[in-house]
Amino acid sequence: MTFARLARLRMPVLILVGEADILSPPAMMRLAVPHIPQGQFMTVPEAGHAAFWEQPEVWNRLVLAFLTQCEIAAAAPGNMS
Repeated sequence: MTFARLARLRMPVLILVGEADILSPPAMMRLAVPHIPQGQFMTVPEAGHAAFWEQPEVWNRLVLAFLTQCEIAAAAPGNMS
């Protein structure tokens, strides 16, 4: 995936990684966010590459909050999507 391709994404994107992820380090993943028009970046504390398994409650809370935010944005007056 290139930054140019990321820039063409037209949907909300959440990049969610474990703070201790050595396969997809947060510092590297964070570099992609400025290239995604509706991109957000979050980390899961005390988790590595399998953050969804290591900290499922935190992972689920963050994903659900992101989805709720997307739903609110989609329902906002004037939204053409």
